[in-house]
Amino acid sequence: MATPQLPQAVVDHQMARIHENKGPAVIGVSAALTALSFVIVGLRFVARLKIKAPILADDWLCLPALLMIVLMCVQLGYSVTYGIGKHLVATDPTRTWEIMRIGFFLSITYSLVHLFIKMSILCFYIRVFGLTLRWFKIAVFTMITYSALWTVSMIIFVPLQCRPVAHFWNRYRITDHPLDGVCFTDPSAPPIATSVLNTLGDIIILLLPLFVLNQLQLQLKKKLALFSVFLVGAFACVAGIIRLSSIIMVVNINADVPWVTGDTYMWTSIEACVGLICACFPALWPLIRTFVGERSASSRYARSNSGNSGKRASNTIGVLSPTYQEGRRFPNRTSDIAPWYREAESYEKEKSSSDDVSIRPYENDSRV
Repeated sequence: MATPQLPQAVVDHQMARIHENKGPAVIGVSAALTALSFVIVGLRFVARLKIKAPILADDWLCLPALLMIVLMCVQLGYSVTYGIGKHLVATDPTRTWEIMRIGFFLSITYSLVHLFIKMSILCFYIRVFGLTLRWFKIAVFTMITYSALWTVSMIIFVPLQCRPVAHFWNRYRITDHPLDGVCFTDPSAPPIATSVLNTLGDIIILLLPLFVLNQLQLQLKKKLALFSVFLVGAFACVAGIIRLSSIIMVVNINADVPWVTGDTYMWTSIEACVGLICACFPALWPLIRTFVGERSASSRYARSNSGNSGKRASNTIGVLSPTYQEGRRFPNRTSDIAPWYREAESYEKEKSSSDDVSIRPYENDSRV
């Protein structure tokens, strides 16, 4: 139905595209990434059990993050049923207040899911690198405090925008009499502030391990392999930046808010799910290396049977993984930092001892 407040040219433009709908894409992307998040988190726990590593806080924090992602997926689905993703002329103006009510709670869910993801990543850093480096210890606990304060401030600020709280969505109700209440901020202010602060935190957390890894005296190939594992988190930062740009577009295009908000909601889901997946990826690396090592061993065994049995096969895992001695050589005397990949090495060495394939041992490893 047409909205009389819109200029006729805008109404005609939207009517010509009235059948366009981003809603199914929002639901499809959100559901698919939520399902993938379940798989990745499950594999994280499988990886821990496979290498007989303890399940610690960084692992458990993925579970409430996953729960918040499921809740976010449900909220996005309900928003689509009320008109998100459609052109304004195709929506029912009497349901706008319900979209705003869902958006109110969605902003809180968004803050919580990213809090749990950030806490999981930072706890993983503590598990991996320890707290021997003073600057790293300060940086990690600063980011923990930053993430907690950011989330608490958003949870407090969102309800305090309007008095009473329900006026945040009731002001969009179509009634015969005016509703009492007042709002102190523009509806677009909290999403923009949340997105900016969240993306800033993501970038800082992404860079933290890179400074530590840069101090490891490793072969270039091994160092690049480790850098690539942690740089996967850059995808979450990119998703956050795209989401921020879509929010700004919503603010600038007031004539078709439900349509442009469809992109924002889609990237909200992408940012959260990709963030959780990226948080789990470094923890999955031992499982991936084990899988790659088994395939490499099988291929070497096949080649040895074809006439190359006299040659010693190279160990793919050994090539891609820094040795224990290499991982402990820091130029600034931080010898107490244990490399995160050490957990996988013990499992791989136990497994390789029972294989018939000749595997090159870790060189210069005092534990061998």
